[in-house]
Amino acid sequence: MIELTVRNNDAKARTVPPFELVDENNAQYETSSKAWAVDNVLGVMESLNPGVSKQGRLVFDVPDNHQYRLKVSGGYWSSENALIEITTE
Repeated sequence: MIELTVRNNDAKARTVPPFELVDENNAQYETSSKAWAVDNVLGVMESLNPGVSKQGRLVFDVPDNHQYRLKVSGGYWSSENALIEITTE
């Protein structure tokens, strides 16, 4: 699980885009379809109004023996992506 906050910095409501994990071999993993059973899950297809933030969890089902980065985007219609290093506690 990854805990994060998303924020809509646009001037109109936007849908939360999907998130992926990318491993050191560039394999890409989508969020788990079983995430509905976890409290405070941040679901894709949720809409955020302008200036609104939402905290939640992303749930992934991935092998333990890899290093991952979180792939985020500027939204469904954006071509901008970024990879964020994952730290564990």
